[in-house]
Amino acid sequence: MDRLNTKLLLTCALGAAVIAVMLWSVGPDRLIELVSGAQPGHLVAAALTIVFLNVISTYRWQLLMSSLGYELSFADAFFQISGAFLLSTLTPGRAGEVFRLYLSKRISHIDASHSGAALLIERACDLSVMASLILLGLVTGMGTQLGAFGDAARITVGFTLLLVAVLVLSVRHRAVMVLVVRVISFGGRCGVPGCARGAQKIEESIPAFLSVARRVSVPTVLGITVLIWASQVARMWFICVAIGADVTPMAVGLTYCLGLLLGVVSYIPGGLVVTEGTMVGLLVVHGVPSDIAKVGVVIDRLCAYWTAVVVGVMSLSYKADVLLFDISSGEMPDMADEETATCPADDEGEEE
Repeated sequence: MDRLNTKLLLTCALGAAVIAVMLWSVGPDRLIELVSGAQPGHLVAAALTIVFLNVISTYRWQLLMSSLGYELSFADAFFQISGAFLLSTLTPGRAGEVFRLYLSKRISHIDASHSGAALLIERACDLSVMASLILLGLVTGMGTQLGAFGDAARITVGFTLLLVAVLVLSVRHRAVMVLVVRVISFGGRCGVPGCARGAQKIEESIPAFLSVARRVSVPTVLGITVLIWASQVARMWFICVAIGADVTPMAVGLTYCLGLLLGVVSYIPGGLVVTEGTMVGLLVVHGVPSDIAKVGVVIDRLCAYWTAVVVGVMSLSYKADVLLFDISSGEMPDMADEETATCPADDEGEEE
């Protein structure tokens, strides 16, 4: 059996085991009671947020590429995002997302240095919004416990969010990128896996990154990113409320973002077990009964994670004719060796 199918089957088996254990702990009678009593209006709203999320995420990639002079159709941009997501579920720390660079080159003839810099901008905006939602969730959710220190905590969070916004909106400046490299390098010296190599790769890509960042409207991308994460949080909130949870959107924002973040740093493909466990635990901390928390997390993961996996398989299968390597090998291709995949800038240089 080929490597990709093996990894996919193992991931699916682990995911099915996690879901089975969580639902078994709830019990069949209680599960039927919660699902049958779910509010259909909230479930429809959750479904609409999934559609909106796919549209706005695709539009963000389309906008980034358009800023660099590449005109992508909506379908091609969607295939590049969904196909890369599938590979990211099979690799530790979602490292498979760099596969989007290859898909962009093969499908739309986009230079890997350009798409790589655009992907870094995406991730910088994602991390800033995630950090903001986690900090806001901590302050709003722990307001009563903070007591007299509540105002100081809010001021600290406000200053931190301002600092994050300034850093993200200032990525056009070399000094900011150098600071980012130093921070990640420090993590490497402290023994954090992947930080040393990551800092080296980012430092090597700074010239290309800066040339791309100066042509991209970072505030616009950051605004779209806020909408992307707001839709994801709204989806989970709608699902939890639909089955009877009494929880605030800010608490769900903390639960969702921290669960995903810990899942990524756990280096377990897809963040399985860690993400679900963190989400259930945080919902319970915020007063949601454990059975409702478990069912809510399972439904949300089925709607978000596993639906995206199925769509990713379909996307790669549909675009298999333009790929110059065997997907089933599970190996990342060397984009520098693809002679037939050239970007417009390369073509202009050859004509001159």
